[in-house]
Amino acid sequence: MSAAKVVIDTSVFLAARYAGEPGHSASRRLLDAVDGDRIRGLVSAVTLAELRAGFTLAQVPAFLDAIPQPP
Repeated sequence: MSAAKVVIDTSVFLAARYAGEPGHSASRRLLDAVDGDRIRGLVSAVTLAELRAGFTLAQVPAFLDAIPQPP
């Protein structure tokens, strides 16, 4: 018997990342089940792009702070 397939949206990753988000525990359990090969998680290209864009935007302040300013 093959593992069940579940499509995982961006909101699941965000809820799993931030403890104060609604659904945090359920999202962590879902991703743990995927990690443990109990279910198969499917992620769309849109979700990957949203996660990548969010990561990039989170890095912008640190990047800008690292740029030397002219005297």
